[in-house]
Amino acid sequence: MQIGEYELTFIDVAVFVVFLVALNKIVKRMLVAKINEPAKYEIEQLEERDMTMEEIESMRREENRCLVIVEDKIYDLSGSQDLYDNNRDLFESSEGCGPEWAPICARKYPFVGHVLKN
Repeated sequence: MQIGEYELTFIDVAVFVVFLVALNKIVKRMLVAKINEPAKYEIEQLEERDMTMEEIESMRREENRCLVIVEDKIYDLSGSQDLYDNNRDLFESSEGCGPEWAPICARKYPFVGHVLKN
């Protein structure tokens, strides 16, 4: 195939396609915003022990622990500060979370102990 005075060959087309693919990848890297991993909060794990509601409230205030009560079990969500902050009213209620949170907390977060009744 001839374009003007220049004859187009298979090699010319292949080089042009490779150039377009490379240019496409460069543009995508420049324009697409990179998604950063959410910040993970490193905090020392609590040893397992049973606690009263007063002790739990004290640890929430003084040590900034994100302790959650699910079915009389205490889980430490301190490593997921954003999740805790977004659901603070639910997590800090004296009744604790509903049973739908039990499998999530048991699978993902460290078990701290049981709630002792006064």
